Amino acid sequence: MADESSPTAPLRPARQAERQIIDRLRSGEWRSVSGLGVPVSKGIMSILLRNGWIEQRGTGSSYEIKLTADGRTALTALQPVYKGTRPRR
Repeated sequence: MADESSPTAPLRPARQAERQIIDRLRSGEWRSVSGLGVPVSKGIMSILLRNGWIEQRGTGSSYEIKLTADGRTALTALQPVYKGTRPRR
């Protein structure tokens, strides 16, 4: 498990939109972003790159991404469970 003080330690678990993308990259192979089958915004891409969860190669609309070891950890990390978020009747 990554040390909290290390620069690659995730600041938070991956959110649903991020998990959808990194889930499609489980094979560890380079994949075209346009061929992932889920919407990929520039904002989500910058978060994934900044957190070190993916690597990117290429430019323009034909670039590819690949899951890193930190990305695999973020994908398998436990998600927080929020209890009591539904209003009581």
